Amino acid sequence: MNDVLSYELERTVKDIHIFLSKLSGKTILITGATGFIGSMLTRLFLVSNMKYGTDINIICSVRNIEKAEALFSNLKNSEQLVYITNGLVACNDSVDYIFHTAAPTTSKFFVTQPVETLNGSISTTLDVLQYATKNKVKKIVYLSSMEQYGIQQVDYQNMTEDDLGYIHHLDVRSSYSEGKRICECYCSAYFHEYNVPVCIARVAQCFGPGLSLLDNRVSMQFAKSVIHNKNIILHKIEGAVTKQPLSYILISFYLSIFCSSSPIRFTIPVTNAFPIKNIRIRSETSTTSPFALRL
Repeated sequence: MNDVLSYELERTVKDIHIFLSKLSGKTILITGATGFIGSMLTRLFLVSNMKYGTDINIICSVRNIEKAEALFSNLKNSEQLVYITNGLVACNDSVDYIFHTAAPTTSKFFVTQPVETLNGSISTTLDVLQYATKNKVKKIVYLSSMEQYGIQQVDYQNMTEDDLGYIHHLDVRSSYSEGKRICECYCSAYFHEYNVPVCIARVAQCFGPGLSLLDNRVSMQFAKSVIHNKNIILHKIEGAVTKQPLSYILISFYLSIFCSSSPIRFTIPVTNAFPIKNIRIRSETSTTSPFALRL
């Protein structure tokens, strides 16, 4: 683990250690634990255990144990970090909290394998919700996407979770955004029918230490240009019209929000689909949403 990543994790843990201490002795299941957000959550809890003795037990649901070992080998405590590879059916431990981060994340995959994109999002989410129903999990945090906001017809200065725009459902690229919408629908259905305690976090594109050099997102393309002392080139598709700017958030911001949620509450949007200056996070006054997060 490089110095920048270590510094960012240790700084974040120090900032929120009072909240992480409330998770002492608890068991947390993280799906998609080798992805960017999932791996950073895993590292955060491991660093908290090392620096503050928080005794958080972590179960990582992964497809490739070798990849997981490579990511966490320098932080792994065999008694507090275990891997499962066959989905939640392989989880025999009692789980308190679930961070469901597993999902395809590359635009090329959405277009070339839309069926797998839809099936992957929906099947893993159903597995999590069914497991939580059966095992009385205290809270699920489902990581959705800012793509839920679709194409906005009005130039909002601020947005709420109710400002959902148009998504062309027959566009093959919509396999991701529509998959996320149906997963949110499932979360709501399980909450209302089975009282499953689920929170939906619509996250923007995040960047920062821990992002793989193989990642092809624009933030990593910029970073690689800097690393290799090359000019940053902005590409524009001829005739394309940008309806709205994207939001980019530092990964440590997400980690802080996800883990410092007691007594703080936040409802569905972690960020909206517009610039950073317009991000609105609902705090103590936001008690109306059934999906408010309180660990």
